[in-house]
This record gives sequence, structure tokens and C-alpha cells, in this order.
Amino acid sequence: MKLMDRLRKVFNSSGTPTVVEAEVFAPKMTASGKTVDINSALSLSAVYAAVRVLSETIATLPLSIYERTEGGKKIAENHPLNVLLHTSPNPEMTACDVRQVQMSHLLLRGMSYTQIIRLTTGKIAQLIPLLPQDMEMDRTSSGDLIYVYDDPDTGSERTFRSSEIWRISGLSWNGLVGLTPISLARESWGLSLAQEEQAAKLYSNGSQVPYTLEMETALSDEAFDRLQKSVASHQGSGNSHKPMILENGLKANTLGLSASDAQFLESRKFTVAEIARWFGLPPHMLADLDRATFSNIEQQSIDFVQHSIRRWLVRIEQSISRDLIRESERRRYFAEHKVEGLLRGDTQSRFNAYATAITNGWMSRNEVRVLENDNRVEGLDEFLVPLNMEPASAQRASAILEDVAALIVKKESAFLERAVKQKDYGAIPKFYEEHVDQVMNKLHVGREWASTYCSRQLDEVRHANNVKELTQEWKTTKPAQILRELTCETSNESYSVAL
Repeated sequence: MKLMDRLRKVFNSSGTPTVVEAEVFAPKMTASGKTVDINSALSLSAVYAAVRVLSETIATLPLSIYERTEGGKKIAENHPLNVLLHTSPNPEMTACDVRQVQMSHLLLRGMSYTQIIRLTTGKIAQLIPLLPQDMEMDRTSSGDLIYVYDDPDTGSERTFRSSEIWRISGLSWNGLVGLTPISLARESWGLSLAQEEQAAKLYSNGSQVPYTLEMETALSDEAFDRLQKSVASHQGSGNSHKPMILENGLKANTLGLSASDAQFLESRKFTVAEIARWFGLPPHMLADLDRATFSNIEQQSIDFVQHSIRRWLVRIEQSISRDLIRESERRRYFAEHKVEGLLRGDTQSRFNAYATAITNGWMSRNEVRVLENDNRVEGLDEFLVPLNMEPASAQRASAILEDVAALIVKKESAFLERAVKQKDYGAIPKFYEEHVDQVMNKLHVGREWASTYCSRQLDEVRHANNVKELTQEWKTTKPAQILRELTCETSNESYSVAL
């Protein structure tokens, strides 16, 4: 692309400066006399800390491709993008490396460009980050978006189609090109650099302890020269605590911090808050704990997730859907970060929350183990529900079922007591053979269960010393026993009873 062509693209149709304008025409020398570029900006501890905290936090969050299901979602473990986004996007970089580079570019340049290398089948094979300051967006004569890259390694110009670039934009006027934070914050960060230089020069002159020397008579020239040398030998931070020997009745009077010096130190604190504001970070994330307390630090950490990184996570996830997931798959698959680890409270708060979730039946014990980074244990996937919180329909069905079981037991007891009284013991086995159909119809159970039940009842009668006492016990305990057995067998099915 020719120079004049580049200059014509400095302003878009609305006259809004583009990223090219920010880099070419924005004056790097600020009003404070300091030059602000990437290296000088990162020499500010607050800027470096802000970029590091945001980029490393987001780079280390679990990022996966999920598949939508009828019950919600599940990780699409076999989707090829999961390996690229979670483990190794290219042979030379880990997923954490690539995502940290992307976030650093976004935070300082306002844009992130990543080359997409595909196989002949269209499957994505590699993701390689590119330098945003060497990239420009353009359109073909047909209106298609293309990317023009001045490759710093080869010195040649390369053109990419939109399908070959994964683009993430920061705050933008047109939705395509992000504003450049380092250009917008140039004056603010330049002032911070000037303050750092002033502080360094101030301490190079001998710590911040101004003092005066006082005596009643004038010094001779020789004594004055010796005094000057003595004072000079105590200048510099390395000499600030050496004792000074005073001659001829000299008195040293130390002076308090001047108003201007105190204001200067206060402005240094304000610099950290100012830089935190540029990056949308709570100050405590940059080690500014002036207004942080043990009571609000947890809430500030939650604010960090909700107001500092969530906007970046949404931008990244939506750009993945646009540039990496096939259009035909977007209704089925989507990308999502897991931020639960950042929202963890203290141990007691977490365990209290887990206990509430488990006892109220909306989390299983194995789900809690996964959140605590423990392995699943067989038998802990079942959801627990307090007995007094069973659905009303289920309680009513249980009550009806127990009543029906009581009627069946009552019928058995009446027949047995009558047969024993008449000493018609041979009628008892025949009764239970015919009773199988009654049990099946009344309880809506299968023949196998009804036959087993009747056989068990007949065995109890045969081994009973007193049938009347046995039937009295049945009337008290047997209906509840039948209910437990049926509930256990049909715990995952709806159960209906015909009276």
C-alpha cells in the first residue's frame, strides 16, 4: 500500500481518527516533556501491574467450547477448538501464552489480531498472534473486509481475508477498530513519568530530610570549605544515615516536610488511582490499599470480576463465535469462560453455601467436589431433597399408595384370621395364588413383584406361632413397608394408583 493510500485512510467517513492516526499523528512528546510509548508506559509500575493483572487473570481462566443440550450445556470435549483454546494453539506457544499476548495488545493497542491457519478441510490447525501496530483493515472493491499486515520478520506486506484473522476489538467508535489506550492516556501517563523522574532526582540529592546549620560566629574560609565537603559526603540515599560531626558549636535544625512536598507525595498516590481508572480496575488490584478493608476486600474482588474482566470475557467469547466457530455450528456450540474460581469466598462461606445447595437439592455432592478441585466419587451424583420439601403431588401419591396397601393387608388379615378360626389351613395357599392378581391391579405392579410379595407373606404365615398376632403386626407395619419397597423401585418414574 502506498503512503498516500495510507494517509487517505487516516480518517474514516465520519472523520473519526483511526488506530493509524493515533500512531502516526498523535504527538508522543507530552506537555510534561516526557515521551510516552509502549516501553515507557510499561516502566510505570501501575501500568505494568494493570496490564499484568488483567492479561494474566484472563489468560489463566478456563476457556472451553460448550455444546447446548436439552438440559442446558456440556463441554464439547471432542470439538477441535477445545485443544487449541485450552492447551496448544501452535507448536511454539501455550494457550496461556497466546491469550496473554492478545490481552496485552488489547489493553495497550486496543486491538488483537490472531492469524488462523486452516487445513484443506477447513479445520483450524493453528492460531498465531500478530502485532496490531503493523495491521490495517481495508475493504475490497466488492466491500469484503481484508487485513493488510506489514510483516516485521520478512519486511513484506501480506493480505489476509477476514476468514484468516481472529479479531478482538476494544472500545471502538465504529465497531471494527478499537481506540488506542496508550494514545488516549498519553498526557496522564506522561505526567506520571515526570513525577517518577522528579522523585528520583529529589532522593538522589540526599533523602528527603531538609535541615539548616546554625552557629553564632562566622566560619573561616578553611572551616567553611571543610563543612561543605562534610555535607557533600552525606548526600545520596546511601549516605543518608551516616552521623555528621559538627564543629565550633554548629547546631543542625531539621525541617518538617513542606506543603509542596506533602502535596507531591499525595499526587504520587493519585497516580495509581488514575491509572487504575484508565484500565477499569479497583485500586486494591494495584496494591493501593488506602481504602480497602477486610470487610470490603471480598466485595471489591467480586466487582473486579463483574466490572473489570467480564466485558473482556464477553468480547473474547463473541469474537470466537464470529471468527472460529463455523456458521453452521453457532446454534449448537459456543465459547465460555469459567469464573467461579475468582468468585470463591473464604472456606467457611463456601462450605455454608455448598451445604445450602446440597440440602435444597439444586447441587449434587459430586458437583461440589468438582468446584473444590476434587475427583468425583461413585454414588454422590444423586440430588438430596429434605422430606418436608417433597412436591405436594408426590406426597399425595404416597399417601394414597399407603392407603391402598393398608386395604390389601386388611383383606389378607381378615381371610387368615377366618381360615385359622375354621382350621381351613389348605385354603391359605390357594388364597395367595389368587391374591397375586389383586395385588397387581390395586398397586399397579408387575406380576413378578406381586408373586414375590405373596410368597413372602405366605412364608411368614407358615413360620408364625400366632397368626392373629402376626396379622395385628401387619396392620401396623406392612403398609409402610410396601410403600418403601415400591418407592425405591419407582424413584425415577411417576407413579399412579387406581382406587
